[in-house]
Amino acid sequence: SAADVVNTFKAGDLARIFGFLGEERHAGRIARMIEARREKRPFERTLDLADAIATHVGRAPKDKIHPATRVFQALRIFVNDELGELASALFAAERVLKPGGR
Repeated sequence: SAADVVNTFKAGDLARIFGFLGEERHAGRIARMIEARREKRPFERTLDLADAIATHVGRAPKDKIHPATRVFQALRIFVNDELGELASALFAAERVLKPGGR
């Protein structure tokens, strides 16, 4: 689950997930903050994580999305293995298409 990822993964692993899957430019900072914060108490609610990220990273006036949006996107993609599912679907589609089919 996303809670397991947030509450158990090391900062380096979290940073890779947030950076690669969420394209989060503050991935390292957020990951280190999560690791430090959960030593006091684990994240139990999504709002706890969203508030912690917003407080730590802040929000630029030009930003139209919440500072935690990319982190939650990355967690969703990772937990649901969405890239693996996409690859499987493309492979399956290739097998059922007729030669020259569209």
